[in-house]
Amino acid sequence: MTNPADLPPARRTTGRVWHLFNLLALANLVLMVTADDTAGRVLHAIGTVAFAVAAMATRPPRPGARP
Repeated sequence: MTNPADLPPARRTTGRVWHLFNLLALANLVLMVTADDTAGRVLHAIGTVAFAVAAMATRPPRPGARP
């Protein structure tokens, strides 16, 4: 069995996921601008919004921020 005290803090993973969601939102934004038809633009716009919301939800807490 692994001792929970030996595991790395969860904040590290959360920070990496936040960067991943930001990168995916930016990629969707680029794909939205370069899409050929309206349906593609709409789908990439929906994906961009979804990844932006996920990025905001997984953002690590800022040090010194008010509760």
